[in-house]
Amino acid sequence: MKTFQMLLLVGLLVGCTKKQTETEKPPDPPRQSTNPTVIAKPKPVDLTPINVDAFIKWASASGLDEREKIREEIKKSSQNSEVLKALIDRFEKVDTLDLSYSLVVLSLIGELQNPSSQKWLEKQINRPIPTVKETPHGGLNSGDVIEMISSKAVESLAYLKTNESDRATLNVIVKHPSKAVRAAAIDAYLFNHGDTDDIKAKLKQSLRKEDLIYLDRVRFLREKDAKTFNAKVDQFYEQHPNEKAEAPGEGTEKRTRPDTTKFVKPITPPKFERKQ
Repeated sequence: MKTFQMLLLVGLLVGCTKKQTETEKPPDPPRQSTNPTVIAKPKPVDLTPINVDAFIKWASASGLDEREKIREEIKKSSQNSEVLKALIDRFEKVDTLDLSYSLVVLSLIGELQNPSSQKWLEKQINRPIPTVKETPHGGLNSGDVIEMISSKAVESLAYLKTNESDRATLNVIVKHPSKAVRAAAIDAYLFNHGDTDDIKAKLKQSLRKEDLIYLDRVRFLREKDAKTFNAKVDQFYEQHPNEKAEAPGEGTEKRTRPDTTKFVKPITPPKFERKQ
């Protein structure tokens, strides 16, 4: 009798163990779907305070064929203070967390050409640029991101095309500590004044010596055809040979930077002892 009870108990234990093992078995990994994922292109919408998010998506995914249509929609809301407020709100919620998104929103604010945006744009232009000692290989550091935002903001400021925005843009050209932001301001100011020789002569009186080169840059929009544009580009590089980028592998030994990587402590592989 005792033997029968022991066998029954062992059987129950084995059954429980087997059931528990089957329960703990991890599920099979999901299989890849054979159906293609279709990404729907955002549909055109009016630029209103309610549709701001949808409009930003549309503008972000649009191509050159939709550019003028988007500008037409923006023009309809150019003096709508609620639209401007909504766009500023979207920018401030994202800011540096998503650079691409923020640059699109800044562009839309500039396209509005609403004079009420000037003070806010100047605030973005004059943000302190952090000093960064080290930069990840191939990446942007926090200083680069702020410079890109400030550069886009000054382009939007110049596009307001008012006497006040002109004075503010000139102030950026003369006083801003970032060369990248000054370059963007110079380019935007020239563009919005037709790239004329008179406006270049006016700017030349105020520019720093290292910024004079930006007066010689060529804009394809102002040229008659590609041949004329290419000829002026060649002329630019003849005047400023140091601006010409070298193709990979063409750098001279003299201009090649040495590898300055240093290790505080040599890295050694772990040692393994063979068990006897």
